[in-house]
Amino acid sequence: MLREFKELVPTSSEEFGRTNLTKHRIDTGNHPPIKQHPRRLPFAKVEEDGIIIVGRDFEHLSNLRKVLEKLKQTHLKLNPAKFNLFRREVSYLGHIISAEGVRTDPRNEAAVKEWSQPRNVHELRSFLGLCTYYGRSVQGFSLIARPLHRLTEHKWPFVWTEECEVAFTSLKEALTSAPILSYPDPDKQFILDTDASHAYVGAVLSQEIDGQERVIAYWSKCLSKP
Repeated sequence: MLREFKELVPTSSEEFGRTNLTKHRIDTGNHPPIKQHPRRLPFAKVEEDGIIIVGRDFEHLSNLRKVLEKLKQTHLKLNPAKFNLFRREVSYLGHIISAEGVRTDPRNEAAVKEWSQPRNVHELRSFLGLCTYYGRSVQGFSLIARPLHRLTEHKWPFVWTEECEVAFTSLKEALTSAPILSYPDPDKQFILDTDASHAYVGAVLSQEIDGQERVIAYWSKCLSKP
């Protein structure tokens, strides 16, 4: 198979292809584009040009062939430095993806663990940006982060209180001990647990796998006064 698709792996950067098969356009009608203050993206979201091919046993070869055929049709090339086959786990967008499930990349966990106390709104937003990216791995994430998000609002002065310190420490602990999230199986029954209060709503999506309930994703949101 590799000999058959060897032209997809270029020998120099000049051979990388491009395609117009997919085009993206945002129609704002008669309205001007919405303007927002620029915010620093967590480094886990910077590189989003990869393709992950998964499969059970020899199904993997069939899936691999389908992707290679599509790349050939669109005249796109593969980056040899990022081209790996038959890996038991891969690092992708700040996550480690393996047969066990999806977990946070230890390198990003170390960055969270060593993050010093934010001194201003800019530094706090950088920390929250990284944490929010992993929110689906933490139960009750929005409720834990609520005091910190409040500090980023214009009406609140930036005063680091004991409540903020507790939230900051709790988030770091939660993110560095996040569980491995399972893959959803469409052939099995889903379990949805929900919770709500006057200020918060949350949910846990899970499935029973090998006789044990395994979490697929957490979701949470704090509510405004209305």
